[in-house]
Amino acid sequence: MDDFTDWRLVSAGPPCLFISFCASDAPTRQRSHSEGLHPFVDRPQTARQGTRKVYFCADYKLKKIDQMKNRILWIPLLGILAIMNLIGCSSEEKLPPTVTLEANKTSIKANGRDSITFVVKVNGQETTQGVTVRSESGQAVSSTLRYAADKVGTQTFYALYEGTKSNAVTVTATQIVVTLKVDRTSIRPGTADQVHFTVLADDEDVTASSSILRRGETETKLEGTTFSADKSGDYTFYATYRNERSAEVAVHAAAGSVTLRADRSAIHADGNEAVAFTVTADGHDVTDKAVISLRSTPDIALIGHNFTTTEAGDYAFYATYDGVRSTEVRVKASAMALNFAKQHCIMQFSSATCATCPIMTTAINDIMTLTPGRAVPIVFHVSQLCFNYPELYGVLSETADRLCPAWPSALVDMHTKVNVYRTATREKFNEAIWILNSYAPAQTGIALRSSVEGGTISFTADVAANKTGEYRFFAYIVEDGIKHGQRIGNGEDAIDPNYVHNNVATYPLTATDDPRSGLSLGTIERGKHLTRTYTIDTRAYNIKRNVDLSRCRVVAYTLRLVNGSYTVDNVATCSVSGGSVSFRYAK
Repeated sequence: MDDFTDWRLVSAGPPCLFISFCASDAPTRQRSHSEGLHPFVDRPQTARQGTRKVYFCADYKLKKIDQMKNRILWIPLLGILAIMNLIGCSSEEKLPPTVTLEANKTSIKANGRDSITFVVKVNGQETTQGVTVRSESGQAVSSTLRYAADKVGTQTFYALYEGTKSNAVTVTATQIVVTLKVDRTSIRPGTADQVHFTVLADDEDVTASSSILRRGETETKLEGTTFSADKSGDYTFYATYRNERSAEVAVHAAAGSVTLRADRSAIHADGNEAVAFTVTADGHDVTDKAVISLRSTPDIALIGHNFTTTEAGDYAFYATYDGVRSTEVRVKASAMALNFAKQHCIMQFSSATCATCPIMTTAINDIMTLTPGRAVPIVFHVSQLCFNYPELYGVLSETADRLCPAWPSALVDMHTKVNVYRTATREKFNEAIWILNSYAPAQTGIALRSSVEGGTISFTADVAANKTGEYRFFAYIVEDGIKHGQRIGNGEDAIDPNYVHNNVATYPLTATDDPRSGLSLGTIERGKHLTRTYTIDTRAYNIKRNVDLSRCRVVAYTLRLVNGSYTVDNVATCSVSGGSVSFRYAK
């Protein structure tokens, strides 16, 4: 048998050395071990990186002739192997690098621009090679190692180098403070005054990147960075920037000065003659928005901007607009005068085919132009007395034929007939007016107020008397500006296709009452007046033209008995759409 002697030498720590010696006394036995030093194949040659263990084995075939002799030979060999183990086989274990993450600050503003700069050190040396910085949420920092936030919150970051993770650095992104600034907090409405806005994010001007909004029933974004008001009031604004909102800023739009003006300083205390007020603020008309007050105990706010009274006296008024009060305006109201100015009602009877009718129309127009306030015309278009067109006579053809005393002609105050004269028609009218001023002077005054709604005309008439008596009343609606052909001479071509007809009787006060006697007002005592309101539904009448109510007027007259027949005592007119007229007094 083979006789092996194994010698094992193991170092105290890694790496270790394993040495095996074998000997055999069988002279004929062949060994596969070569004499000398070779790696021991039954042990792993390498371990993990940095802690490599190498095993060596030396087999020496020793002939066991003289055991003591052989042992003396082993001593140098063991020394050589120990030196080889120290020089060629031993190695210290490689340790992981030390990675440190630092930041120049740990708090930034969440504005997308304020940033942190990270510094990475490997084994105490600053480097950017092979380094990455990430947040715990997985967000990678740029290669420049800079980080900026646009949202409020906290992020924790660490660095990685060759698989080694650094310490953590926590960064806090704080809220941006958005401030809206104005260069003024008060402006005058309706002027060139403007408020200029500036938006700051902390201390940075971000106006160009911000939105400025005005509070209201619906929030309105300003188109620019200025605001001007067209009316007084308190306006509230705020700004938004990067989803952050500023505190609100208030701007007050108020008038600098308020002025009250009256169109007259004296009226009659008849309950109808009115003074009309106008209010301006910094030169702009604000009458409809101002409050006009009568000085009293307590002060009385007017409804509207007109004032009437039935009590004589001195009155003082002032206006208030936007908290600013005007100086006072004084108005004197005298006892109601009884000397009413007389206007004469001229009823003209006409036809579009009458060649001489334009002569009478011209004469009437001349009277109205040369002596304003002397006469009020009503033009009735006949249908039986002369060929005519239904577009003109409408629903009053029978009334026109019945009232006309002769063809062609006119009636002054339903009393005196005036015929057509080629050159003297106006003089004939003036003669009739002069006679009636003496024959039937005005004993009544008429004031009117009218409105239109949905085709229904509603007007109120105030009638006052300077003599106690029984009075009657009637009215027509007349239209101006009707374009219709009119014969203006006797030739075949003497037709004006664009002739404009004015004062055309269109609707009666009632369809059944006689305009020659009118409706009874009963007895009116001297110095007293009564009020009546009437309505005319224009939709109840079928007229073969489109009546434009904006061109229509109320013509109302009073009648009284003079020598047994009804005569027009006075007449007044106003627009049907928001028109009014007061009592007229003789000067």
